[in-house]
Amino acid sequence: RFLAEILGWSGVFVEADGDDFAALERRYCETPRIQTLKSYVTPENIVGLLNQTGVESEFDLLSIDVDGQDFHLWHALASSFRPKIVVVEINSALRHGVRVVERVGIDGSFPLTETWGASIAAMSGLAEQKGYVPIHVEQAGANLFCVREDLLRGLPLKLIGVLDRSANFGLRGKNHSRRVLFEGTSAENREQTFLT
Repeated sequence: RFLAEILGWSGVFVEADGDDFAALERRYCETPRIQTLKSYVTPENIVGLLNQTGVESEFDLLSIDVDGQDFHLWHALASSFRPKIVVVEINSALRHGVRVVERVGIDGSFPLTETWGASIAAMSGLAEQKGYVPIHVEQAGANLFCVREDLLRGLPLKLIGVLDRSANFGLRGKNHSRRVLFEGTSAENREQTFLT
């Protein structure tokens, strides 16, 4: 919201939840530079949704936050879309240094199990495969920031971001406390794939 409302960026919000989508519609109904789209985003439809909105192939920022299938969405994104920066949800509660991803096709309904999503190592590996440099995991341990490698090449930068952070999901507010995420669930509810 900061980018759209304070900095005046144009963009697209895609939201599957009916109440959250209605709130977006109310908020941006008089802001023509902001598109809102009600849809689930899946690996099968992500490219079509981006094409539907008319987004250019090279845009500034892509944020993927769907509570689980984030790895698979970014993996499915065609190479014809090359955002400059990608912010993608990760699960820093998963064991550090191990590339683990939940099985494709699992829905992101609450409560989640402690095995949802992708580990920092798995998402960092995908970023590198796609030509991005993992820069930082924010304080809550819920989002990994990545910058396209060609934009950093030749710049006199020393990257000092944190890439090994423990989960602190309670900082995120709505639906991100450990109690809401994990209470009454078991790891058996979600299947994981270990990547090599």
